[in-house]
Amino acid sequence: MIQTHLEIRVHQGQREAALAAFMARRVFEECAEVISGFLGAELLTTDDPDTLYVIAHWQSQAAAGAWMASPVRDAQNADLARFLASPPVGRQLQSSGYALGIAQNANRLTKITKGPAHLPRGGAVTT
Repeated sequence: MIQTHLEIRVHQGQREAALAAFMARRVFEECAEVISGFLGAELLTTDDPDTLYVIAHWQSQAAAGAWMASPVRDAQNADLARFLASPPVGRQLQSSGYALGIAQNANRLTKITKGPAHLPRGGAVTT
């Protein structure tokens, strides 16, 4: 399994708008539709109000590479570019084989039906 991490710096005060646009653009759903080796992803925030992180899981190096070369990804980047304060910084990691809790779910894509701020306690998660 391959994992990619992407750090996205947005313009000051634009994080919530960028989050909403990312979800409305259906970035993960479109990726799942065009790349069969896409296992899932998560859009994360921290205490830094101008930074977002994407962690994506891929079946193989080829799947991650196919996404990097995808015209769908290019279209998404163009649509979301207005939020970027600087170019995103990405890195690719390979599993060492030592994991707890995530490995058993690696072959199942879990879709969150609404954004994180809108999830009821107990989750509105579908598989």
